[in-house]
This record gives sequence, structure tokens and C-alpha cells, in this order.
Amino acid sequence: MNILIGIVFAASVILDQVTKMWAVNALKNGRSIKIVGNFLRFTYAENRGAAFSILQNQRMLFIIVTIILMAVLAYIYFKSDNITKLSRLAIAMIAGGAIGNFIDRVVMFRRQFAQEIGMVVPSVRLRDNGYLNPNEYSIKLKGEEVAKGEILVEYYLALDPGDLTGEVDGIETIEPAYGIPSRWITKDKKELAEIYGYTVIDPLSVLITHLSEVIKTHAHELLSRQDLNQLLSNMKKINESLVEEVVPGIVSHGNLQKILGNLLKEGIPIKDLETILETISDYGTSVKDTEMLTEYVRQSLKRTITRKWAEGGQIRVITLSTDVEKLIINAISKNDRGSFLSIDPELMQKLVTQLIEQINKLKGEISVPIILTSPFVRGYFRKLLDQFYPKAVVLSFNEIDNSVQIQALGNIAI
Repeated sequence: MNILIGIVFAASVILDQVTKMWAVNALKNGRSIKIVGNFLRFTYAENRGAAFSILQNQRMLFIIVTIILMAVLAYIYFKSDNITKLSRLAIAMIAGGAIGNFIDRVVMFRRQFAQEIGMVVPSVRLRDNGYLNPNEYSIKLKGEEVAKGEILVEYYLALDPGDLTGEVDGIETIEPAYGIPSRWITKDKKELAEIYGYTVIDPLSVLITHLSEVIKTHAHELLSRQDLNQLLSNMKKINESLVEEVVPGIVSHGNLQKILGNLLKEGIPIKDLETILETISDYGTSVKDTEMLTEYVRQSLKRTITRKWAEGGQIRVITLSTDVEKLIINAISKNDRGSFLSIDPELMQKLVTQLIEQINKLKGEISVPIILTSPFVRGYFRKLLDQFYPKAVVLSFNEIDNSVQIQALGNIAI
């Protein structure tokens, strides 16, 4: 009987995917196939939501719901003693359809990420690990652990946004993706926690959010030479002459990968590859340093950068004083490998202390600290902060579009 159940389940998944592939290939161009006159016909329609097109584009929600549904079906199937053979077959068919939809949602999620960032997320493999604690998970990149966390399956995570009107009892912890103080609470306290102002999320959402943030943080490491070749192949279909002019004539594949990696490391999408290559074409003949070329590319992507960080036609920033900028410029040294900062450790500590003080003062006003500098200083100051405050965003005046207003909330001075 178990073999038959397995066959029904596998057949349901395969049939789900095959029929969808047939519909896309046979009907997508506006064709409609009559089955019973005008009474029944096959017509192609896309629905990015649930039944009757509700909850449009809520892909992550549907992925979570599918996983929960599968867990419930598995529990009924294996734990219920009174379930009939016919019911087991029905569960297998329902589970097969759910898995088929789950595959569609994951594919759409990866496609959406590719559209937003400009690169395809590699496949994610799930494995059991007996060395981890029962509630613990580990996220690995190229075989090495880059993040870990803990989730309590029967609890909810209550995040403290900073303006609570009361407190609920729970197990204190730190939310893994953003480092927000929070606590695990039982289901019966969920409604009270929301009344007090907590942001309450289920454990599966905690895990998926953490994974998404890890992928974004390490996107520059995930960009492989094969990915680069695929991006260039796609660009050739749009502007073949530009690709042939720039790669490898002006910039090598390796250096282009470094430039794209530099952009991804600071959260800048690389989907506008045409503008990136045109900028390299303009400056690459005289500038060979990949860090400097990255700065020129960033300035060409000012609309993208502005849209990412501006809110309501404004961008709120912390600025550097003229003395601090002069200090950084005077501390720049050069060798055969490029330019670097050679700044006194005591002065460096003062700068970092000033920055952290300014950020702490503005915690209630800004969610992500943005430091605004001159174009020449930006790259060096970014590298300086990488060691002490990697989550800070460093922009230059040339990277902000004229359509937004700059509002300085603080200033770093020594």
C-alpha cells in the first residue's frame, strides 16, 4: 500500500508540472482550445495569488502556507490510526498538488530576486545535521558556516520595535536576521503581544527571512564566473557590440566580476548591465583600478541608488565634517596593488566612536544609517567602516539624484 501511495504522490507532482508546461507552450500566445463547443475550453491565464486571484504576489506567504500544509498532512497520514486507504490516497494527491504549487512559488521567488538584484540565486539544499541542537539551524556557503540561529517551533517570535506599551513574558533572544531584541512567546500570548506593540512572526518566517538576508549579504560571493558569462550572453542579445567592445578588450572577465561583486556587496543591483558596461567603456581605457571603476559605475547608477535609499522624496543622512574629509584624504597611501588608508589607530577610534554616537542618537528616526561623503572619500571611508560597522551605508553626493532632498541629521567631527 505504501508503494502505491508513493506512486500516486509522485504522479501527482509530475502531472502538475507537465500540464503547466503544456499550458505555457500551447496556450500562452493567446490560443484557446475548445473542448465542448463554447461551453468548455482551455484558455491561458496567469494568477500570482490564491483562488479567485486573492492575495496577489504574496509568494513568500504561499511558500510558508504550503510547508505548514505539508506538515499537517504528514501528521494526519502517519499519526492517525483511523484513516482509510482511500483517505491516504486522497492525502497523497493533495500533497502532490501542494508540492507542485510549492515548486512554482520557489521558482517565482528566485525569478523575482533575479529581477530585483540582477542575478539568479543558486539552488538551496536542505540537509539534516545530527551535530546541531534540536532547535538549531546552520546556513552554509561553499561548505562553510556563515550564519546560524535557533527557532522554537511551537512558539512565536515577538520583536521589540522600541515603542512598547507593555511587556509579555517569554524567552529572551535576538532576532537572527536584523539583530533586534525579541523573545519567544507561547501562542496564547500572541494577541496580547500585538496589543502591546510587538511585531509577532511565526518561526518559519524567522528562518526564511534570515536565509533571504544571508543571500543578500553574500550575493557578491555567490556571483560565479559562470553567472557572469550568462549575464554577458543575455546582454549580447540586446547590445552585442557593447559587450564585444568592453569584454575582454577594456576589462577582463575577472575584473568585471570584481566590479559587479563590489556593487552587490553594498546592496546595489546589477540588473542594469548595459549602463555598467557603458561606464566601463567610458573610463576603463584610462582607469584600470577596479575600485575606482566601481565608483564611476555607482555614479552612473544614481537613480537606482537613490530609489533604494530615499523615502518620500528625501534621503536622511549623517555627514562628515570638512576636517574629517581632509584627514582621510591626507591618510591615503599608494603602492603597486592600489590605494589604501594609512590612518593613525587613535584617530580611527575617535572617528568610529563619533559615528556610533551619532547613530545611537538617531535610532528612533532612521532604520539604516546613511553616511554622505565626497566622491573621492566614499570608497575609503566605506572600507574603514567595514571593520567596525558593516551595516552602515556610505554614499557620495554624486550618487544621489537631483530629484530628492538631502536632509542632514548629524555630523561626524573630531
